Amino acid sequence: MEKKIEDKLSPDKPLYSPKDDLLGYANLAKNLALSISEITPSQGLVFSIYGSWGLGKTTMLNFIKYYLEKHNQENKDIYVSDFNPWWFSGQENLTRYFFIHLLTIIRKWETKGKDIGKKIRDIVDYLYEAEIVKDSRMRPILDIFSKRRKEITKLKKEVEEILRKQEKKIVIVIDDIDRLTSDEIQQLFRLIKSICDFPNMIYIVAFDKNVVAKSLSGFQGISGDDYLEKIIQVPFSLPLPNKDSIQKMLFSKLNTILQGTPAHLFDKNHWANVYHDGIKYFINTPRDITRFANTLNVTYHTVQKEVNAVDFISIESLRIFYPDVYNLISKNKDYFAGVNEDQLGRYNNDSLKEFHNQWLEKLKDYERKPVKKLIIRLFPKLESLERNVNYPLSWLSTWRRELRICNPDIFPIFFAFSIPENIITSSDIDYILSLVDDTPKLIKKIEELSTIKLSNGSTKIKLLLNQLEDYVEEDISLDSIPNIINTFLKIGDKLIIPEDEDYSFLFPMGNDMRIVRVISRLLRRLDESTRFELLKMNYTNNNSISIMAILYIVIAQQHGKFGSPEKSPTHERIINLEHSEELGEIFLNKFRKISSEGNLLETPKLKDVIQTWKNLCGSEEVSKWIVKELKEEEGFLRLIDVSISRKYSLLATNVLPDIKYEPDFRWLEQFIPRDQIIDEMKLYCEKNEKPEDRKRIIRNIMKEYLAKSKQA
Repeated sequence: MEKKIEDKLSPDKPLYSPKDDLLGYANLAKNLALSISEITPSQGLVFSIYGSWGLGKTTMLNFIKYYLEKHNQENKDIYVSDFNPWWFSGQENLTRYFFIHLLTIIRKWETKGKDIGKKIRDIVDYLYEAEIVKDSRMRPILDIFSKRRKEITKLKKEVEEILRKQEKKIVIVIDDIDRLTSDEIQQLFRLIKSICDFPNMIYIVAFDKNVVAKSLSGFQGISGDDYLEKIIQVPFSLPLPNKDSIQKMLFSKLNTILQGTPAHLFDKNHWANVYHDGIKYFINTPRDITRFANTLNVTYHTVQKEVNAVDFISIESLRIFYPDVYNLISKNKDYFAGVNEDQLGRYNNDSLKEFHNQWLEKLKDYERKPVKKLIIRLFPKLESLERNVNYPLSWLSTWRRELRICNPDIFPIFFAFSIPENIITSSDIDYILSLVDDTPKLIKKIEELSTIKLSNGSTKIKLLLNQLEDYVEEDISLDSIPNIINTFLKIGDKLIIPEDEDYSFLFPMGNDMRIVRVISRLLRRLDESTRFELLKMNYTNNNSISIMAILYIVIAQQHGKFGSPEKSPTHERIINLEHSEELGEIFLNKFRKISSEGNLLETPKLKDVIQTWKNLCGSEEVSKWIVKELKEEEGFLRLIDVSISRKYSLLATNVLPDIKYEPDFRWLEQFIPRDQIIDEMKLYCEKNEKPEDRKRIIRNIMKEYLAKSKQA
């Protein structure tokens, strides 16, 4: 299986850009947006997107909004706004809040905004008065009309006349309708039909038609389907995702999850059989994929090298989509695992067939075939249910070597997992996000996670940083961004922990890069001038110089500097060239201050930091500092230490990687002559005949380097 770089839980969130479309929704969304942009309805017009739970209705709405906003960049004739009725608790709020929402839209208009805004406010006031009734619940809309019918009717006509003269259309997108109560669903559609059928207003509503039709059944004396036909002029049913697209999405997730799986525990033929016979029939929507992948992310890695990967994925698919079958298997090992032959060489399949026929009959017709085929693939002795095949005892050793679930000794491992230590739970994330505006508590929690060691040697801060990227777009407010960036640039260097390096990747990823990725994504949510001012303040006041260096390298390379072969597109740059150069001057002064105070040696990622310093001011200034530090034992050891590269290799039989240390002094040679480096090494070796452990490693490497230098 192809290996991916990241391994993290995926939030069940919709897509926003059609470029990410894997389900074939973008073209339909584009055509709908085009139709909406071309029509001018004399009365309110309602489009609907029908789709079952998890099919991607919100993604489709996002794509439509994307194309409408793209159209609006040139034409400026459409105002798109979301109204989510599920945000408001209690049907007494729904109508009034809709008008308040509409008033907010109207206020943003350049023409007639004041006139129509006043009339909308009057309608809101009438609705508010109607709420103050005996049981504190809003009367039905017809009661409102009967109370002040003339006033409301007159106002409504005046609003219609103003809207009719406008050259702009209002598009109101309404999602999550199927989350409402039956009363709220009825009120919403009555609202659209009776009051809000204004000219130049278009509604795009998305919901599960079966759920909503059931809630509307009998309302106003007709069926739910008939009522929807009266309200919705342009209905669309969301197409079922293409099976190839679903498969591509699923395999991408599984590739990530299976990273590090020993080859002998993933047989491709076995996978093809279980997938095409069973699993592909269980997974039909993007939400199914997210649910399944998130579960595997939690459960698989605790037993990764103790179970057959294909079998584990298969049994977990039953746990998620057929929990009753999963529980039956877990409690009846003898009816599933093992072979047909007993110790005396006898075969007795009658009781086996009776047991399995009983529970299979309880499944629905469309479920029975894929579930049965999958289980037979997992437990070969059940092949006797369909044909005359029996497995002798000799197969048990084969299945044990392959760590198959069908081996009775291995079977319990598949059902004994627990939430692993190497995970940041959703409650952990929620707690950390609750601290984003409390700097002392946030720092304390982050530093605490950096001290929690996991069994593989890494820390929990690595897990947090991996998952934090999933939350930077929506779950962190704009107001909280400066505090988070300040926190990471204040204590970021403390979080650079060697054990958190991902040594198995082609491009190593450490906590430094994880922090910079989070900071970069947060910065992109701000305007350019705000980004620069925020960076300027932090580079002046904070001292996590390693994180600052890596972030500045990213910024400089976006402008074609620091060895970058080309510039990034303007819209992708964190700050502009002028601000980049000003930030570089601030950073250079920071280097000079820290190096003069003697604190630069303590910086993690020292080689990268020194290289950034050189890129900012040239070699001469850095060379003087290096020559000075090489004369002192602490400086010498530190500079030689960072000149030693560590190469990792991970054998399937080992839990932790083998580490090989190799000297690489080429980076030092750009600052001082090679002969001078060798002289300093010789001098050090002569002075330290009985070094401590750390010195011993460095001393042995230096001797190896000196020996090679003589040969050269």
